[in-house]
Amino acid sequence: MDYDLKIYNNKTSNFKCLRTNHFINIYLVFDGVITILKNNDFQHYHAGDIFYVHDYECINDINFEGTLLCLSINNYYYYKISNKYSQNENNLMNKDKPDLKTHYNDVILSILNQSMKSDIERKLLFLIEATYLNTIDTTPRSKSERNFKNILIRDVILYINNNCERKLICQDIAHHFFVNNSFLSREFSTLMCCTLSNYIIDSKIHFSACALLNGAILDFVWRQYHFRSLKDYIYNFQAIKGVSPYEFNNKQLVIRGIQNNIAKKK
Repeated sequence: MDYDLKIYNNKTSNFKCLRTNHFINIYLVFDGVITILKNNDFQHYHAGDIFYVHDYECINDINFEGTLLCLSINNYYYYKISNKYSQNENNLMNKDKPDLKTHYNDVILSILNQSMKSDIERKLLFLIEATYLNTIDTTPRSKSERNFKNILIRDVILYINNNCERKLICQDIAHHFFVNNSFLSREFSTLMCCTLSNYIIDSKIHFSACALLNGAILDFVWRQYHFRSLKDYIYNFQAIKGVSPYEFNNKQLVIRGIQNNIAKKK
């Protein structure tokens, strides 16, 4: 799976943004406190709390004192899980939500203990599922999402990620949401800090990388995600992932520093 684990400390980290484009970030407040303005709502978290941030969310005014663990997971897996449940979402509204903290701790311990890759990936999928199920009764109706522009960008991101295997054109997306193309491009760039066209290309690369990790054949993948040619796909893949698709493999996490930091806190 395509994921990463990092640790942030307000005294040593240049920490300015909780979002990571194309990834869902799930945070554990290891110690201290953090206050954020998320989608126009102030949210406060203390040691032991877990919270998550999608790349389309509007995050401002981070007041952070302490240490955070950040588990970043490629959107590919989140949307795969969400699509699995989308048709039965109404039936899940009244069900008990899984314990997010338990699943998060299971993943972190497995990573730090260098468990088998298959065990880590299985627990990651459970965590993604728990994260999704914990958003069902809050995300669509949250009072914090009344801002039209934020809702629009969120819906565009959802649309892109749910249709990543299709040929996506900026003008067609604007038409789909009944907005002016220039307006959408401007607002998208403001919130996401990248152009809409670049987000589309990057999403296709990140999604296709997961397909490669799952054993898909390269010649099939670049066609599946509608790149102009194999050469074009390799160029974009290398620019975004830092290696060619021939060399790409699941990144090996550098966890020694995280282990040392956690040991010092005990």
